[in-house]
Amino acid sequence: MNYTYVLYLDVLLALLAANFLFDYLLLWATGEVTGHSSTAGRISLGALMGAAYFFLVYFARLGIIPGYGYLRFPGIVLGVGGLMIWFTFQPRLWRRFASLVGSFVGIGLIAGGAGLAAAYITGDGSSPNPLWGTIMALASILLVAELGWGVVHRRVWQHIYYVPIEVGLGGKASRIDALVDTGNRLQDPLTGRPVIVVELEQLLNVLPPKVVEALKHFADGFGSIDTLVDELGWGARFCLVPFSSLGAANGLMPGFRPDYVKVTAGGNQITLHRVIIGVCQEPLDKSGAYHALVPPDVLGTISRQAPAESTMPKRGESLNA
Repeated sequence: MNYTYVLYLDVLLALLAANFLFDYLLLWATGEVTGHSSTAGRISLGALMGAAYFFLVYFARLGIIPGYGYLRFPGIVLGVGGLMIWFTFQPRLWRRFASLVGSFVGIGLIAGGAGLAAAYITGDGSSPNPLWGTIMALASILLVAELGWGVVHRRVWQHIYYVPIEVGLGGKASRIDALVDTGNRLQDPLTGRPVIVVELEQLLNVLPPKVVEALKHFADGFGSIDTLVDELGWGARFCLVPFSSLGAANGLMPGFRPDYVKVTAGGNQITLHRVIIGVCQEPLDKSGAYHALVPPDVLGTISRQAPAESTMPKRGESLNA
């Protein structure tokens, strides 16, 4: 007996979109909760691999292609997941790879189970409801990430509290993306001025080349201080800011007094003159989303000048004075 299968293009496209979105969100959440985020392009590549595997299983289940039993073998399923992880994150260590796969499988099982349950609960008898199943599966990924690690909350919080700043010095200006960091309580010990921490790379167009070289060699010894103060005449601008962090219990950060710093937040802008720029050589954010840390006191100054006051959520400490 011959069977005729009718495949509707709109159904196939809907299945492709739903599976791609599920895999993309699953890979994204896996990277976020393990601290190994990837680019949107690589996540898309991993999601496409997952969607391709889904269609092989789908066609095999209908009997259009052979090998349904082999495709559903647990080793094959795990292998496909491993390939998705490998191409998405390119882990160099097997321990890191195992951590990514474990999180990927764990979140996937939770989301898949929740989606399957919702599909049958909202379905008609033995016919599941694929729409509600997909919605619940996607929502479960976000819910697991938020309850377990606060990924969504952290991303939203960082997006809201990104502020652009402008550092002016000697008639030149550098515009930098900054993050308001409630853990940044640094102050100049002599004047009490707040300290805005900025990556050195972001200040190359405003600092004299010799000053840049002296700041680059600051960690090699205190000889660069003599260069800054005596040879370059930066005695009135240069300062040392003591700080404590996980990497340095009693560290000293080089800093200088700019001509001004403009900070824009909530549609309001303020120009600061009594502020210190603390210079760090390492990137503040691996993803490059921001390159400076603004203390909350600065945001408070802006809010006092605005018609309505703004509130600051709490955040874990990252740098304490």
